[in-house]
Amino acid sequence: MVDNVELGYAATINRVQGLTVDTSHILVDPQSTSREQLYVAATRGRECNRMYAVVEETLEADGHAPDHLRTSVVGALTPVLACESAERSAQEEIQIA
Repeated sequence: MVDNVELGYAATINRVQGLTVDTSHILVDPQSTSREQLYVAATRGRECNRMYAVVEETLEADGHAPDHLRTSVVGALTPVLACESAERSAQEEIQIA
């Protein structure tokens, strides 16, 4: 019997911040994930962090992206890395102005 298991299958990225688990599985949606959220989600697993990117085509059941979909995965992650959700500090605002 397993006594030390917490199911986090429906947890939000904000909910898991600060948690460390053995294995983490993350659904990355370019429409709703920021780069800060991606960093938090991708650093929760001690042994393994798996990211699943939302693309328009379906991947094969074995989980490996065929060559024609690899650019779609990069294309799905590019807007996530460009999406900054953290507020700028006063010093950063002064430097921009």
